[in-house]
Amino acid sequence: MNTACEGLLRSNRRVNHTSLELIGDSISDDTLALLFRHKHLKELHVVGARQVTNVGLTYIENLRNLEWLNLDGVAITDRGLFFLQQMTRLRGLQLTNAFLTGCGLEHLLALKTLEYLDLDGTNVDDKGMQVLARVKSLKTLRLTSTAITDKGARRLQRMKKLRTLILYQSHVSQECVIALRKQMPMCDILWSAYEAPKPVPAKLPKLFTRQEMAEHDPGWYLKLIDDTNKIKIEQRRWFTPKPESFLKGASFKASQPSWFELLDWKIDP
Repeated sequence: MNTACEGLLRSNRRVNHTSLELIGDSISDDTLALLFRHKHLKELHVVGARQVTNVGLTYIENLRNLEWLNLDGVAITDRGLFFLQQMTRLRGLQLTNAFLTGCGLEHLLALKTLEYLDLDGTNVDDKGMQVLARVKSLKTLRLTSTAITDKGARRLQRMKKLRTLILYQSHVSQECVIALRKQMPMCDILWSAYEAPKPVPAKLPKLFTRQEMAEHDPGWYLKLIDDTNKIKIEQRRWFTPKPESFLKGASFKASQPSWFELLDWKIDP
């Protein structure tokens, strides 16, 4: 772990801050291992730390005073949720872009005070909704870009305390959303249909800039040939002593074509 992280943790513990943010790839399981003394924490944000795995969660399960835990973009799986069930004071839990399928959501049933749950960008499916419907305390549920369909969305009707349901980029149909709004009049349902990402055309390199030819070279021409991975330019040149004689039909001698393989082109900004 780098010195900057160590200094941040020491400073946080010394002044007894209740909130801590750990951001970036430099954060790892070893970083979380130093949090066992920070039992005063109420908010912990671990963002964009792909080196944090389920092992890291074993080091923070003793932070029983946590009320908000943000694990955004970390490499945890469903098994890692087992280590969160001891945080019985959690009110907000963000698991954005984690490697979740929903089979570990049963561990969240122990969190009786959980009001906010963010599962955006995970692979949670319809089976996971059957479990979430039993989390009676939830007021806000985010399910953007997940794998749930109409079957799973209908199971959320049992969540009587739910006030906000976010289903952006969803596989749930519009007809199902309309029915849910009638069944759950107290819940604000935000929805948009899933749209596959559009392919972005590759930006072609700028091959050459047209330049003024010398007066005695009226016979230049370029033929561009795109051959999958490389670009070949065939260049042929007719020589004539003067443009006047060329235009009058004077004889000229064609040179042999020369081939150039142009590799590693740099795209102009």
